[in-house]
Amino acid sequence: GINSTDKAVSKDGFELNWAINYLAPYLLTNLLLERLKESAPARIVNVTTNTDFLEKINFDDIEKQSDFDTDDNYSASKLSLNMFSIDLAERLKNTAVTVNYLYPGYIKSNLLRHLKGGAKLMQFMMNIMASPTEVGADRIVRLAISSEYKDVTGVYVAEDQITPPHSEAQIKSKREKLEQITVKALKQWL
Repeated sequence: GINSTDKAVSKDGFELNWAINYLAPYLLTNLLLERLKESAPARIVNVTTNTDFLEKINFDDIEKQSDFDTDDNYSASKLSLNMFSIDLAERLKNTAVTVNYLYPGYIKSNLLRHLKGGAKLMQFMMNIMASPTEVGADRIVRLAISSEYKDVTGVYVAEDQITPPHSEAQIKSKREKLEQITVKALKQWL
């Protein structure tokens, strides 16, 4: 994952948060999907973030990102991943492939290494209170292999609790709109 603090564009022309946090996992998952179904039982675990403070995704500007905002762009990319996870779980029902998404909590990592100024100081202070990297890794691995989640699909796990999804992610028409935008953006690779 990435939390790009400056507007940056991938070599394919996509805003970097959107490209790395959403388009890449979407594409990789879809390219591996037949193999996953053949290998069932299988689990797909998407790592996300807490998106509660993001009101909604601006679908009219999601590809252009004309009004760049670090927090909104990062959160929108992760909320898009959440929406994809819900749809994919529905699509894969009865295939023995489960799809869930996880916010491992605030974990010590280098994800915010590009912050500047006061935000950099805040990140330093937050890292003092952050959970060790091993805690986040354990939560991811648990969702991937624990019998506790054997037949569980389409859920959002925040730290160690199954939690209701973001209100935007619950709206099927918004997920369909996102899917249309995504397929158009990735058509040359799908």
